[in-house]
Amino acid sequence: MKKLIKLTTFLILCLFFTGITSCSNNEDNGLSDSSDLEGNWKVIHYIIDGKKITKTEENTWSNINNGDINIKLTLPDEDGKGEVSGKSVTNSLGGNYTLGDNNTITFYITTTLIAEPEWGLLFQIYKVDKYNIKNGKLYLHYDSNLIVLEKY
Repeated sequence: MKKLIKLTTFLILCLFFTGITSCSNNEDNGLSDSSDLEGNWKVIHYIIDGKKITKTEENTWSNINNGDINIKLTLPDEDGKGEVSGKSVTNSLGGNYTLGDNNTITFYITTTLIAEPEWGLLFQIYKVDKYNIKNGKLYLHYDSNLIVLEKY
């Protein structure tokens, strides 16, 4: 009888752990939870034509907005619409975004047109068509390029 209880317990535990490990999560299927978009984000680097570009004294102006590019995203509503605002070194930006299927995203941006350092010019959010969130970083995709941001 004790062997039967132990065997049954063992089988139940095996089924339980198999069920947990076989369940899909957002990172496994490439999809991100849209509620994770909400918050303040800062560009930490770009990947342009396969090359990683980070912020340096040479490619930005540290005396303006600390040379940073920051955006704030609101929580998307039930229709997948949210608001975006921020600053790209010297230029303010604002507008909306709309989420679609399979982590597609479209930004509708209005911005000021003040001269920007190279770091700011690389921030082409209006071209972004897909996003994903992984390990606390927001990846905005366009063409074969990435804008990588982290929450602050």
